[in-house]
Amino acid sequence: MPKSYIIFDRLLDDEQRVWGGYDRLPKETYPTNFWVPGEVVVDGFAVPIEPAAPDGIYNIAIGLYDEADPVAASIPLVQHGQPTDQTSVTVGPIKVGGPPADLVLSEAEVTPEIALAVELGAPPVILLRGYDLLRTSDTVQLTFFWESLAQTPVDWSIFVHFRDGSGKTVAQQDGPAGSGNYPTSLWNAGEIIADEITFPISDELPSGRYNIVVGLYNLVDGTRLSVPDSAANEIVLTDWRLP
Repeated sequence: MPKSYIIFDRLLDDEQRVWGGYDRLPKETYPTNFWVPGEVVVDGFAVPIEPAAPDGIYNIAIGLYDEADPVAASIPLVQHGQPTDQTSVTVGPIKVGGPPADLVLSEAEVTPEIALAVELGAPPVILLRGYDLLRTSDTVQLTFFWESLAQTPVDWSIFVHFRDGSGKTVAQQDGPAGSGNYPTSLWNAGEIIADEITFPISDELPSGRYNIVVGLYNLVDGTRLSVPDSAANEIVLTDWRLP
């Protein structure tokens, strides 16, 4: 490479505000114009964090810019030989300090309407402590209370199925556990998280009894987190009569 490029890294919150990072030469003293074709440069570094950075979930943006460029414009990523609009690689999410405010409950705040104690995983990694159920004429609102039992590398997603008497799913809702703000791979053992899911119920459904079923699955490959005594790895919460 004829040019010397500077590496930058930025610690960003969910609003893309910068809370740390710095710019430097690769390996501090090894400019890119010294590199030769085929060389692999291993470059480890720590990302400084501003003291005022609040606890929460962040990403790190990493990129390059020409050392001689007075405006330090980051160079674009290339796909299939063509430059793209993206000018940095995102690493994360990562947790800085503790969890985001108001997402982790104290033991005194765990007061589910319907208490349970269902362990998911083998060995167990998540415990369903119970749930709240609010029913209206056209929606079901569920609040789940999950407790982390052990670290998991997977960002599990929730599925909730509303099934008729024949077992057919007539309504459902899926989403990331942690409400999308706090993925399960970042949960610490002992943390308790409340998850709220609301899904509509069609007014065209016939009257009768229905089951509400919940479970966790890996969005990448569809694999469900195991549930004791359930071949389908799901938890039947309750039956509900639709008038």
